Amino acid sequence: MNIKITTDSSADLSHLFEERNIPFLHCPVQLDGKEYRDSLDIFPQDIYHAYETKKILPKTAAPSPVDYSEFFAKHKPENGFLIHFVISSDLSLSYTNAANAAKEFDGVYVIDTRSLSSGIGFLALKAQDWANAGLSALEIVEKIEKIKYHSQVSFIVNNLEFLHKGGRCSGLQMVLAGILKIRPVLCLEEGKIIAARKYKFINFRKSMLRFIEETIAKYKNPDYTRIALTHTHLDNELIEEAKNLIRTIAPDFKDIIVTNPGATVTTHCGKGTLGLIFLNNIDE
Repeated sequence: MNIKITTDSSADLSHLFEERNIPFLHCPVQLDGKEYRDSLDIFPQDIYHAYETKKILPKTAAPSPVDYSEFFAKHKPENGFLIHFVISSDLSLSYTNAANAAKEFDGVYVIDTRSLSSGIGFLALKAQDWANAGLSALEIVEKIEKIKYHSQVSFIVNNLEFLHKGGRCSGLQMVLAGILKIRPVLCLEEGKIIAARKYKFINFRKSMLRFIEETIAKYKNPDYTRIALTHTHLDNELIEEAKNLIRTIAPDFKDIIVTNPGATVTTHCGKGTLGLIFLNNIDE
């Protein structure tokens, strides 16, 4: 069966999508009066530079219905199916716009992943795994709808400055977090971002390692196909230590993917954020 899996740049796995021939739509980003396309002509270093020099952050937006219609027309196989994965509908209008565009086509399915960042990407990769195994488009959609609520997507934030600038925490919270060395954990639950817990260590390294240990321990039946470390400008030494910890406490993970997020996570969390993302197996 001719099935094409597609997604948006907010899925934050562009290098893997290119390797596996999964097209992705570049989401619009507005910065300093100009419009760009995420991971095409604007990248995290541009966002950091704009903030460091002008104290401004970009505004991220959903692709328009016209954007989606043109994208679907380009990538939908003739007499085949297209399954498109978008960020949680609680976080963006992407699902609404994509679903409206899909009405113009036969055989286009839009998945509201209830996720973000590499959590979207992992669902898309899982869908392609199933397509390669010979499942039908409808079977893939039905299986995705079952597992999408069982994604583990959480981030530990080292610096609250971007969260404060974006109106997601108060100035007092930011100052206290800096003084007390508090690192909050933001977790995705039922499609919404919540403040799940916090760590208080003098250095970020200890908070990061405790975050990884406790997050992996919380879930008893992971899908060991792959796990992602999605980070914004962390030192290679820290990332290697995180990978080694995963290999020690969860050696069954077959692939540890290290990736840098695009505009969405970068704009909200800033430098020094680490995301830990994997799917959970509900078939057993």
